[in-house]
Amino acid sequence: MTPSQSWAGGPVGQLTSLAAQATGAGTIVLVEPVDARRALAAEQGALVAEPAAARAVVDRVTEGPGRRRGRRRGGRRARGSTRPFALVRRRGVVVSVGVHTDEAWPLPVSRAFGDELTLRFVIGDLMRDGDALVALLRSGALDPRVVASATVGLDGVPQAYRDMATRRSLKTLIAL
Repeated sequence: MTPSQSWAGGPVGQLTSLAAQATGAGTIVLVEPVDARRALAAEQGALVAEPAAARAVVDRVTEGPGRRRGRRRGGRRARGSTRPFALVRRRGVVVSVGVHTDEAWPLPVSRAFGDELTLRFVIGDLMRDGDALVALLRSGALDPRVVASATVGLDGVPQAYRDMATRRSLKTLIAL
């Protein structure tokens, strides 16, 4: 992970932002359209931007267009857009974090080729990263409870899934 990265603000993006901050990754720009998710990220120390303002925020923290201070990484891409690719500069890296619900999304092949952009997908690798993540949890540097926005009983599970799918909640815990 490098300074001045950008992430989306779903549960995985929020936790990725927290882990990056805890390990000294530098400025984290969390790009998210949902106000409540941006507010949570800001409370947890991330620099936040709504999608329309993301370019200006990334330029501000990376010394403006044309100056390259590390790779910019986009979190989950905005639905039906190539927005994360617009945030990276030549030889930048877009990392798609978390679960995808769409079968396909556009890739600006011409720009990716010409600017030597890299696209990576990250789901999580407990075997590779487990020891480091557990150390962050044990030390208190990473608290995953911040993404738990509700707790429901079994009868509330269907509504909880609807709320998560429509971005009205972040992550819901099920109490048995």
